[in-house]
Amino acid sequence: MECKEVMNNIDKYFEKKLDDFQVYSIEKHLQTCKSCREEYEEMEAIFDILSSHQVVLPPPNLTDKIMSEIKTSKKIYKIRQTTKRIWGASFIAAGLLIIILNISSIGYNIDDFAADVYMGSMKINQRIIKPFNIFTDNIKDFTNFLSFINKDNS
Repeated sequence: MECKEVMNNIDKYFEKKLDDFQVYSIEKHLQTCKSCREEYEEMEAIFDILSSHQVVLPPPNLTDKIMSEIKTSKKIYKIRQTTKRIWGASFIAAGLLIIILNISSIGYNIDDFAADVYMGSMKINQRIIKPFNIFTDNIKDFTNFLSFINKDNS
């Protein structure tokens, strides 16, 4: 057996999941290969440590708590998305109205108008919507903090 094959099967060796021939081949290889034997001894120490420790079980209500957090996060995400859509559409409409009112009294090329509308909406998104995103992120963090405090008090 080659070193690579021994190292690929060494964990199965410790877990006693190999047939007799594979066990014999690994043991024979370990007698002749110093680097694999050193790796084996390190793994043996790790398996000894792990087997001597007691199994730690999660609290019985862990799954319920995680699922509750997921549901809460989904609700917050939906609220945040709705808020973005409402405010975004409102600011775009307001921007378009301002542009239309500004150009209504002067002769304006339609291509220039379209370019201004596009650039205006981009500026709105960059300057106005971004603070609302930050605000909704802060609300989410605050809600998570409150739910964390409520869990500790439960």
